[in-house]
Amino acid sequence: GPDGMALSGAMDPVRGEARLVVLFDAECGFCRWAVAHLARWDRGSRGRDLLEPRPLQAAAADPRLAPSIAGLDLAEALTVVDPVAGATARGGDAVLAIALRLPGGGVLRPWLGVPPFRAAVRALYGFVARSRPTLAALGMTDEPGREGGA
Repeated sequence: GPDGMALSGAMDPVRGEARLVVLFDAECGFCRWAVAHLARWDRGSRGRDLLEPRPLQAAAADPRLAPSIAGLDLAEALTVVDPVAGATARGGDAVLAIALRLPGGGVLRPWLGVPPFRAAVRALYGFVARSRPTLAALGMTDEPGREGGA
């Protein structure tokens, strides 16, 4: 994709490559909530974690990630890094990379070559990213005093 990470067989979770590093905003209640839900989905992945959630605030200090994220504004969009390939994906492409890595996500693979599908995922990601405060107010947060949803 244009963001640098191939969403192909190279991302196939059964091939045993390193975990996909998911950089999220640890200061965002909605982001922490979403990562907690991803972690639950990830635990169903044949007894091993396929994702490695990391706060974006600490990413630059990780020598595995520094070369791949140099010059990126990590606060701008969800970013995932394949530390073996040194590839990154951002925004909607990051969502697709995550989904493809997790159990059941392979059902999306045939749709990756359909440009309107990828454009729709990118647009939906943009909408969700802009709506984080609203989603948190609706209970999609891990902040104390709010319901975290199911």
